[in-house]
Amino acid sequence: MAIKGKKRTKGRRPKAAAPKPVVVTPKQPLVGRRWFQITVVAVLVAGVALGIGYGFGHQATLDAIRADDVVATKALGTYKKEADGALANVGYPTTDGFGILTELPTPDAIRTGGVSDREATGAAKAAVKATKAANQGLLAVDVDKLVPGLQPTIADHIVGSRDEMAASLEMYRQYAILLKEAVGSSGADRAFLLGAAERLKGSANAVFSRGYNRFISILRLYDLYTAPQQPGAPAGGVPGGVPGGVPGGTAPIPGTVPAGP
Repeated sequence: MAIKGKKRTKGRRPKAAAPKPVVVTPKQPLVGRRWFQITVVAVLVAGVALGIGYGFGHQATLDAIRADDVVATKALGTYKKEADGALANVGYPTTDGFGILTELPTPDAIRTGGVSDREATGAAKAAVKATKAANQGLLAVDVDKLVPGLQPTIADHIVGSRDEMAASLEMYRQYAILLKEAVGSSGADRAFLLGAAERLKGSANAVFSRGYNRFISILRLYDLYTAPQQPGAPAGGVPGGVPGGVPGGTAPIPGTVPAGP
């Protein structure tokens, strides 16, 4: 039988365990992280390598420019000597161009009787001989030996100026022949020949001025030209001062590198 008046004792519940402490590791500063340090070192190494590479590359560029200048100066010096020798047959440099065939009477002087027929004939014959010699002298310049190794624009100015001046000298030779023929003619024939000579002279002047200006501009670029001190060309000369643009009186030539120090 159950014994009345007694209750079963309930078992006590165990106390809840205290929470375990959580260990929180503080984050390292950015500069202390290994990946960051590796990245910084890599960037620094790359920067130093680029700097060294740029230095060597820049020096190599300067060396190449100086080498080009040496080649160009030598070629232009040879060209100047030979071209000056050829042009000496027909005139001389002036402060504003080149005095060419200054002893040859103009068509107007022959037309108006400002010069005798005998003097005009003698001057015309001399001009024919001089222009032929100058033309042959310019064409004898061996540009094929001068231009190898030069910048394309420098080579173009050498060949172009030589060819234009040579072509103009042939035109001047024909001009002198027309004058000689005009002096030996009369009436309508004389007038026609003098008119044709005037037109040919204008074309010859234009071609020569273009070629001579190219010749002078490329020499000045490399400090190989000294302007003469005498006055400007006489009336019979060819005007055509070199275009301005940079110290020394020449416009810069596109695509070229001026002479280095």
